[in-house]
Amino acid sequence: MSENSSGGPVSNSTVSNSSGSNTSGSNTSGSSGSVLAVAVGAPILVAALLGAIAPALDPAASALLLVLVIVAVTLRGDWLADLLAVLASAAGFDFFLTAPVHSLKIGSVPEIEVTVAMLLVGAAIGALSMWARSRDAAAIQRSDYLAEISRAASRTGLPTDRFICFPAGTGYVRVSAGSKVVIPAPDQLRAARLMASRIVG
Repeated sequence: MSENSSGGPVSNSTVSNSSGSNTSGSNTSGSSGSVLAVAVGAPILVAALLGAIAPALDPAASALLLVLVIVAVTLRGDWLADLLAVLASAAGFDFFLTAPVHSLKIGSVPEIEVTVAMLLVGAAIGALSMWARSRDAAAIQRSDYLAEISRAASRTGLPTDRFICFPAGTGYVRVSAGSKVVIPAPDQLRAARLMASRIVG
């Protein structure tokens, strides 16, 4: 928020640009090459170790261990890393832990069922992780926006002839100070946001 020569606020473009730049930065930051390498290498390495040291281990137990690897990858990666981890886990399971060993062919129906189940569970974990990351990103964006609004309001007050937009649900509620400059307290700003959310539903 800036001021004109008469001391009144001109626009809230500074607030919008600040939030926008943070958002675009988080959206464009994908997984690094090291994360992608781990997403592919870790499941295959675990499958190879299981095939070498525990060849008699039940296939379902081996698949469960590989699902845990998928979970670990989803904590740090993005959708691409999640997808690669799921596919690498299935490939490692088929190659090292199902008969015939060291082949992508599967010789028994139960092992096919375990492989399909592992793929479905891995895909579900990846989808839930991606949803959680998007929710976290949206929450961070709202927090940054409200923090900037609080800083701007404490400097110059709410404008008399313009609107401040508060995020509410899937949209925004516009708030104006009316005929005079008002400097709201942080609690008042939080209350305004809560009321806006209730209005929008």
